[in-house]
Amino acid sequence: MPPFPYCMLLISWCLGVLETPPADVLLPDGGDVLVLGDGFAEELSERRILEELYASDGGADVVFHHHGASGVEVNGLPLPSDLAMPRPDVVFICVGMIDSIRGADHLRVFENDLRNRIDGWDGSRVVLLTPIPPEPSSDAHAYAAGRFADVMFEVAADTESHVIDLHGPLRIAGRNGSLTHDGMHLSDAGWDLVDGELSWQLGRSTEDPSWKLPSSNPATPAHSSRMLEVRMREDPGLLPVLPVGGPREAAATTQPIPSWDDSKSLIDSFAAGDDSIRIEDIRSAMNRLLSEPGRESEAVETIRPLTGTDRPTGTRLQALASLDDAGVESDSTDVLQTIRMKGVPVKMVYDIDRFDVVAGRPVRIILDNPDAQPHNLLILKPGSLRAIGRAVDGMGNTAEARARHWVPESPKILHAMPMVAPDEVGELLFIAPERPGRYPFVCTYPGHWRMMNGVMTVRAEPKD
Repeated sequence: MPPFPYCMLLISWCLGVLETPPADVLLPDGGDVLVLGDGFAEELSERRILEELYASDGGADVVFHHHGASGVEVNGLPLPSDLAMPRPDVVFICVGMIDSIRGADHLRVFENDLRNRIDGWDGSRVVLLTPIPPEPSSDAHAYAAGRFADVMFEVAADTESHVIDLHGPLRIAGRNGSLTHDGMHLSDAGWDLVDGELSWQLGRSTEDPSWKLPSSNPATPAHSSRMLEVRMREDPGLLPVLPVGGPREAAATTQPIPSWDDSKSLIDSFAAGDDSIRIEDIRSAMNRLLSEPGRESEAVETIRPLTGTDRPTGTRLQALASLDDAGVESDSTDVLQTIRMKGVPVKMVYDIDRFDVVAGRPVRIILDNPDAQPHNLLILKPGSLRAIGRAVDGMGNTAEARARHWVPESPKILHAMPMVAPDEVGELLFIAPERPGRYPFVCTYPGHWRMMNGVMTVRAEPKD
């Protein structure tokens, strides 16, 4: 079993989701709150925790509507058309516990369904509650639930929803003892921790909640309706069959493949100085030429002139990368060093944490991302890792930060790869610094920089 992800808590700290929510969540002038979800939402309603928190400041009346039920997955959440009520001001969504029983292979379906439900409540402020950690922590379900919590953070960032992180804090509290009475449903002591977290994360309390369990932690009596969820966990065959397809499934599209001659003509025009042609289109054209069986020599003859040092750096690097992909041997003047890396799932680390390059030589880093979270890679000036990390922390979760791929403006950043989505591959091309030294590289997705970093050592050009 892979180690359990602790990234949810780190992400919540660095995204700022633990800060006081905006007024449209707290409803200082009153309004309607809807609570949706699984057995957790059902018991949250029974305990009236949110009602007490909203009433704690003696402000205007807030009307609560509850639609939690055991065994509910995200695709079973009601939409406005399903409920005979005015559109609420705030919608709390408590899911992930049951969905994660299906395992990590269900992540993308869960993500799409969650986005659909949030879209359906357009006009309401949506607040996502991450699932509590199942027990034992070494269980496959516990591992999957952590990844589902991660996805909820990603969806919240994309949809400008709010997140209340219960998974991370309760995971830490659970190191001191059991939080549940059946592996899925909280004991009274566990609910006390939830009460403290909700109070703090909703801004009703200024004191950090305790993550310690009391020495006496009696089990809460099992609730018959929620035993359905326990049975689902024991026998996933009890889960309902999911519908095939969905409105967010991308339709397959096919683009016509340009001819070899058209691709060569595009490259020739670019080489002649046509600056209206995008470098991305040139890279595609190069790859098209090199893919034609029997015409490899002619393709190399067309592309090779673009690798010269008299060419713009971007053009030169793209040409070198295309030739390298095709397995074309470089001559002594255009050797491209390629470093292939992966983001290790769950652990928030690269599989390579150090590598060497030669000063002034072209370098390519290929980053494969099999993780459930996005990752990027920045090359920094020596000694600047902490400064850039603090700058990333200060960016928060604003629309500008997301648009910038959490890359702060700083002269200490030499090169930056955009965020690489899960199951995608990214590429970074650059010329190694002329000055030998140790240059940090780092992922700046929120919460990652402290763990996901390494060192690129630049060594002087070998003497003949």
